[in-house]
Amino acid sequence: MPDKSRPPSPNAPTGPERKRRRKIWSCHECRRRKLQCDRTLPACGRCTKAGKPEACIYIDDADEAAVAGAAPTDIHHGTLHGRFSHHAQTATPTENGVASNSLEDFAKRIRQLEVALPHETFGAVQSSNSSRLLPTPGSAVTGIEPRQKGLERTLFRGKSFRTKFNGSTHAGLLIGHIPGFSEFTTEAFERFPAMNRIRQHMHKLENLTNLARVNPRPTIDGQLRALLPPRHEANRLVRVFMDSFDYIYHVLHLPSFRKEYDKLWLDTGDDNQQFVVVVILIIAVALCLTSNAAAYSTRQEATTIIRSCEHWLQTNFLKYSRIHDFQISFLLLFARQLNARRYKQTWANSGEVLRNFMCAGLHQDPDNLKEEMSALDGEMRRRIWAAAAEFELQASFEQGMPAIPWPEQSDILPPKNIPDDDLCHVLDSRPVQELTSSSYLAVAGNSILLRHKLNALLNNVRLDISFDETKTFTERIETSLEELPLWTGPRSETPQALLSINLRQYQLALHERQARRAASPVERRFSKMILLDTAVKMIQSHKALLESGNSALELLCGDHIRAALSICYVYITLDPQSELMLTRAAEQYAAQAIDDAVTMLKQKVVRLGGDQRHLWTAIAAKTIMKLKNEPNKRDDFMQEAADEYILIFDGIKGGLQELLKISAETLGVVDEPSENGDNSQEQGLPEAEVHERLLLAPPNLEAWSFDDWDFDDYSMNFTDFPSLPT
Repeated sequence: MPDKSRPPSPNAPTGPERKRRRKIWSCHECRRRKLQCDRTLPACGRCTKAGKPEACIYIDDADEAAVAGAAPTDIHHGTLHGRFSHHAQTATPTENGVASNSLEDFAKRIRQLEVALPHETFGAVQSSNSSRLLPTPGSAVTGIEPRQKGLERTLFRGKSFRTKFNGSTHAGLLIGHIPGFSEFTTEAFERFPAMNRIRQHMHKLENLTNLARVNPRPTIDGQLRALLPPRHEANRLVRVFMDSFDYIYHVLHLPSFRKEYDKLWLDTGDDNQQFVVVVILIIAVALCLTSNAAAYSTRQEATTIIRSCEHWLQTNFLKYSRIHDFQISFLLLFARQLNARRYKQTWANSGEVLRNFMCAGLHQDPDNLKEEMSALDGEMRRRIWAAAAEFELQASFEQGMPAIPWPEQSDILPPKNIPDDDLCHVLDSRPVQELTSSSYLAVAGNSILLRHKLNALLNNVRLDISFDETKTFTERIETSLEELPLWTGPRSETPQALLSINLRQYQLALHERQARRAASPVERRFSKMILLDTAVKMIQSHKALLESGNSALELLCGDHIRAALSICYVYITLDPQSELMLTRAAEQYAAQAIDDAVTMLKQKVVRLGGDQRHLWTAIAAKTIMKLKNEPNKRDDFMQEAADEYILIFDGIKGGLQELLKISAETLGVVDEPSENGDNSQEQGLPEAEVHERLLLAPPNLEAWSFDDWDFDDYSMNFTDFPSLPT
């Protein structure tokens, strides 16, 4: 028994003795009720028997203090239940196709953090944000730390007047925040010259195919028909379009189209050249979906059609007085996006199209027009406007640019969900659960204002988005996802997947920024969980479509690389000690998801052409993730990555050489490879002459200034503004 009369040690603490906290093993419910817990996952036996498995939460010591203040009933009312709970529309499949409960465990952790966040961080975040004044127009120029803010949110590089800019939502912005990514890519290109030769070959091919535009096929009115394939082939390609992209951007009235299409083959006159342009643009879009081993020759055929239409429009200006004018304008924009290599021009071109439509009043609801308008014309105006607005918003998001602020002046309603055959005599919209060719535009219209607002906020360099706002937008996105209809049938797969991807991509953009700027570890873990889960789901959506033989979404979307980079960022920046549960989830899902992304990009390069730069980015991201656990194998993994990339282009070398030959012959350029196969010093058209000839052709100047992603961008120093490669 201790001697109470013994004086205390001079080193002993004067206050009450601090006891070491015991490790918490029970779930929150069992601990609250003081019952024994068997710690079964995903829910313990007692919670399962009680019929409340969603209330079973395992709380770590670090978060106990924050969670203790929350009411028990609040824990399972997290704001993200739509994505993770049993009410979610899509379960996460395993390799055997069986729904996995691991992400549900993952979701419970998110709900736990949501409970903790109001008690732990919101007060600090609000006080911090309240003391930070928004910059005025004057301070935006001479304000505090403009260089630091610009580097954080944008990519601005180049010199003199040859510069490039991408805003916050551009996928490439994340590369600079993945530790070691730029260094890995730079080293790989230095060590393996074959990769650099591929790069030079592709750049030369793009220069030649774009320069071929100066000498297109003759396209006077009488020769537009020469671009039409035989009728049986045209019928097949039109059907391909109708079964795929027409269920997304539905700008045609099918009964009217069929009538004019049949007349086109009976009448050999030139009275309706505008409709001929509509048909051949549809064929150009469909050609990319029918590509196979001869993908590049097929794509060249589509590109020839596109350039011929552009040449025809130089002498036949669109007056925007007939529906065909609007259809041509949109279909040309769409076809260029799917087929042209320099598709980074899309943002500038789509903005021009949307402004032309606004000048024609397409953003105003036709019911408000004083002059009488037929129901058919009114609904077609809504559809064409909705398609153009959706396209321009997506182009703005991918480029990291603000979209045109049309909502401030528009009162137009979303298109109605009405089949084309009923459009002339039925005015009531069908339920959104019933799929029609206009269902995608009708449902997308319900969330376009939310997405438009998010794009404006994310790409505004003068505004910060607080964590409170991020959490609110996350909840609104989740609500929109829950409200998406569940269609069935083969034609429903693409529009249904695209509706969810269009919303989820904003989740990635929101939480990519928040994960870097989080004010507390709890906020950071929360955003990383959202990033990982959202990216995995997006890749799974693409994979499911490809496995069903549907490749339309692969051409339309470029979010594979955004999802892959998000997964890589989360995985590389995880701390296994403090983020154990998230690390386990990442190890289970991240590697498989990024493997799937690489596989899909390989198929896109081989079968459809394009995305060579994105392919290397995904391969590099996969390799960097492997290096985290085995850094001593850096040389071996880098060799594997280079071989994987080079092997793809060895397989399509023949198609590339044929296309290069065709393009060179169009320009009158002779290009023979060297005997030793080393094309590092390629003959033919020098780069200086390429630029010189471009400057002599003003309509093509945008192809030079709005260049696509360059491999050299990956090695940029994010603390400097390097000059562009020449």
